[in-house]
Amino acid sequence: MKQAAFHLGLSLRSFQRLQAAGTGPRGRRHGRSWRFHIDDIEAWSRDSGTGGDHD
Repeated sequence: MKQAAFHLGLSLRSFQRLQAAGTGPRGRRHGRSWRFHIDDIEAWSRDSGTGGDHD
């Protein structure tokens, strides 16, 4: 989770809030750990962005 937050430029706490609200990237739970595939992180980032050009 820490690496996914870092990749997105978010604090760990902000990322955890997104996940708790069900609005963060898709993840998979393995035991006590969450795993996030880079493609899911990138898709979430691309699809949830605001502002700028969306050509």
